[in-house]
Amino acid sequence: MSKRGTFLAILIIIHSYHCFARFDFIESFEKKLIHYKYVGAVSNGTSIIVWGLTGEVIRSTDQGKNWERIVLTDDYKYFIVGIEAIGGKYVGVLNQNYGIISVDGGKSWRMVDIGESQTIYKMFSYQNKLYYMTGSKFKVYDENFNLVKEFNYTKDTSYYEFVVTNNTIVYPSGKGKIKLINIGNTQEAVLDLKSEGLCVDCELPTNFLADDNSFYFLLGGNYYRYNFSTKKFVFLTKPLKSTQTAFTLWNNKLFQIYSIQFTGLDTLFFYQFWPGREKINKGNFDRRVIKSEFTSLKFINDNLIIGVGANKLIAISSNAGATWSVVSFVNMSVSPGSLFILDTLNLRLIDENHIFYYSTNGGITWLPTKNYPKEILGIGGGNQFHHFFDTLNGISVYAKKLTTDSNIIFTMDKGETIQITYDKNFNYLGDIYVTLPRDDYLIVFTNNSLTTYGVWFIVWEVNRNFKFNKKSYSPYRKILSPVVLNNQIIAPSVSMPPGKTYGDSLSSYWIIKSNDWGLTWDSLLVPKTELKDFYSTQFDFTRGAWGIDGSVYITFVYNDKVTLASIARLYHFDPVTNKITLLDTIEEAFFPRAMFRYNGKSCLLKTKGAYPNPKVKLSLFDGAKKIEDIDLSGERFMPLNFVPSWKDTSIFVMNIWDTLRPFSFIVYLLRDKAYSKVDDEQLDVRYYTTHFYATQPYPMPASNIVKSKIYWDGSFDLREAIDGVYDSMGNKVEGKERISLRELGKTSAEMVWEC
Repeated sequence: MSKRGTFLAILIIIHSYHCFARFDFIESFEKKLIHYKYVGAVSNGTSIIVWGLTGEVIRSTDQGKNWERIVLTDDYKYFIVGIEAIGGKYVGVLNQNYGIISVDGGKSWRMVDIGESQTIYKMFSYQNKLYYMTGSKFKVYDENFNLVKEFNYTKDTSYYEFVVTNNTIVYPSGKGKIKLINIGNTQEAVLDLKSEGLCVDCELPTNFLADDNSFYFLLGGNYYRYNFSTKKFVFLTKPLKSTQTAFTLWNNKLFQIYSIQFTGLDTLFFYQFWPGREKINKGNFDRRVIKSEFTSLKFINDNLIIGVGANKLIAISSNAGATWSVVSFVNMSVSPGSLFILDTLNLRLIDENHIFYYSTNGGITWLPTKNYPKEILGIGGGNQFHHFFDTLNGISVYAKKLTTDSNIIFTMDKGETIQITYDKNFNYLGDIYVTLPRDDYLIVFTNNSLTTYGVWFIVWEVNRNFKFNKKSYSPYRKILSPVVLNNQIIAPSVSMPPGKTYGDSLSSYWIIKSNDWGLTWDSLLVPKTELKDFYSTQFDFTRGAWGIDGSVYITFVYNDKVTLASIARLYHFDPVTNKITLLDTIEEAFFPRAMFRYNGKSCLLKTKGAYPNPKVKLSLFDGAKKIEDIDLSGERFMPLNFVPSWKDTSIFVMNIWDTLRPFSFIVYLLRDKAYSKVDDEQLDVRYYTTHFYATQPYPMPASNIVKSKIYWDGSFDLREAIDGVYDSMGNKVEGKERISLRELGKTSAEMVWEC
């Protein structure tokens, strides 16, 4: 596993499933953050650190070409507020309790307990000191987190921002008000912007920047400067955009970066907006980027500039802003059929605009498709389906109405480039598509409808070479949410007579089965006594169906003609006895999202409402019996959606809403902890060199993860020394990509191989 020692790893794959305990459900899994909002970047000249409001940073030592994930803490109470380069170190703070320090360019981090019980909202560095802001105090620390000073303060706003310049703390204290605190004598002063003639119905000043003797701020869409020598405010300019943009100050010049969605893509603007006004960049993003939002802009030096933002956005220029490269971006939709989890490193996504995104490093960075001619742009929305067959080959298909324009988009290089073609079978705008993966094939169901002829569905099979084969045709039928159970396709279906394209009392409801992957079908009529709601009211559609432990669970939604309410109901279907049983009425318009296993039980995730007050419930079932309801609405962490891997049932993605975290939607890649516990005392210590030794790899036999405790004398860089995994014959069986370190101390760590 290292250049200094090798071992033989014996793997036995064991699959098990987990759901969530009430509070610490994420702790049931091995976890990686794959999507969140970047809010800051910093560099010491040799490395670059990017962070969001999480407990991890990503780090690059090659000017942003490659990145690694470094987890400071996976305790969810904490996230990074800010990091600065001070005195050759990276120094920062978490949202409470802790400062953080790295003395090796961000490779390893030490958490320093500073005993801060209040929430920390903002951080700034000035003259090699670190300043931070809580709800009532400013505190000043040196680079080793020795407390230097602290100041009480008051304000009339819940907005937290400040800068330090001219030995003065500067912060907005309310609409049209800026307060100053002298660091030396603690004297306070208030600058009234209305009295200064800057505004009448004054807004809150924001976007503060500072140099040695001045501070700058945005007020009512205008940028102003206050100079401490002249004691005067000066209007500078009006930036072209004041939201979803980032500003910075470099060499006494103000710069701005932002983008605007235009003709199906985001255009890019990098301006020097004072002094003068000059658009510096000569082109747009080098890749297909839609819905980008910048939060921070940082000059590394005169030539190297980095902008970061929402959707894991990282854009870098190495020529002073003339051209920009997308290093990372993903317009993520956590939904089945859009996100594809091939293994713990290879993730793929196709959005509604048919942009392919790929991650080959477990979601640390994502890359969208390179730019493409106009005929593929602006086609978002409508009926479509997507699929990745493997790490390279993916397809996106959309319905177009009776036109010969290209409607098949595919990639053979994981989404780096795309090709387009046309298939006449997918040019009906009214088509509704449902898909099922099957090894090297994708089964596609095309639901069609015309008022004259009623409805019908067609079964297609497409392979990794993107060739379509028509398998069967079912008139007067609409297929809904098919699932695969024991190599049998099972699906709810509605039958409609000619002239009907939606359900009513003339419709009938069926469970249909196919043992030959859609070539032939058997049908089971669902009696009116079981689905009486659907025979007496207007049928809507299914929200989903899932096959779990030999059972099929189906959610139907119907519209009550009297109350006009939309009501969902969950049914259990036994494919052996063909019995259908009503399990649950999903009350209060909860939306059934997903179903998965939990300790041998079936777990239904339901949500209601949206930000800022979503409600979440889990319902547990054992076969055709309901066990309990778990209300997660009062918890800090609430799952909002779930996407399993169709390749490996032990890994999946979960969208989480954290009620206490700003920018609170984060996405985890989760994997079952499917290995046995082995006590450290049971492990043999094996010495490999005088500089390095490690415990025997454990657990043995292993499942998805192999671990080893390692110790070294600090005389070499262990991260650089890791080369891969070798067997006892010296054959390399795995590269370093799946190996990570969880540091236990300065010269000890746990090495983890995701096998």
